[in-house]
Amino acid sequence: MTKYIYIFLFYIVILPACANDQTEVEKISRHKADSLFQLQIPALEGSIDSICIHKMNYALQYKLDSIVLQRKSEIIKLQKGL
Repeated sequence: MTKYIYIFLFYIVILPACANDQTEVEKISRHKADSLFQLQIPALEGSIDSICIHKMNYALQYKLDSIVLQRKSEIIKLQKGL
């Protein structure tokens, strides 16, 4: 019977101590991951900004090309009508 009491006490005392170590390790790893991400932000911002600028330029160029094509077709129609 005392053997079971010792096993029960073992589970009550030792296992929660192991769980606390894991949460501490998780806190440390999260902190390190966050720190690494914070260090990467300046490099990522430059890439993201250039992607956004390229996307805006592409959209603007597409709209301008569409306008130019439409105007050219109008000019050709006017020339044929003269």
